[in-house]
Amino acid sequence: MPRRYLLVVAMLGAVVAMPVASVGADEPDDTPDMPLSVTPDEGPPGSEISVSGTRCGIGTRDVEASITDLGTPLASTTTVADGDGNWSLVLDVPASIPLGEYTIVADCASQGVYRTQRFVVTEEAQPEPGTLGIGENSPTNIALITLAVLGALLIVGGVALILRTRRTRS
Repeated sequence: MPRRYLLVVAMLGAVVAMPVASVGADEPDDTPDMPLSVTPDEGPPGSEISVSGTRCGIGTRDVEASITDLGTPLASTTTVADGDGNWSLVLDVPASIPLGEYTIVADCASQGVYRTQRFVVTEEAQPEPGTLGIGENSPTNIALITLAVLGALLIVGGVALILRTRRTRS
């Protein structure tokens, strides 16, 4: 448990130090640039986030990406950058996560460099008015197909019964 507190304190210290480090903007920055891409930037609980970056650097090239709430990781995954420092991974948003704003943190361990980007957990998308929420395998779609098939069978059965009755009268 003390390790977790140490990690949280270290992350909070780094977040607090970031604005202080940018005060001397005229000075050359020897921290490598590690662009971060998060797609999409919002989504419902249980969705997947594509996280990628470049220029992870030389060394072990291990990259960890996590979704955090006030510095506390809620879900994370790791990957290894390629020879050019490029990497990508898929991060799963926990199904039980409350709606709200979170931070995606990507950490290039070999350099001690990390980048952050905002992610908003939203409600599930509601169907457009008039679409009935019909999707490829939605329960509504399956019910409508079942109803259509049963209706067609009743019509065919009715026509067959009428034809059979006319033959017996003749």
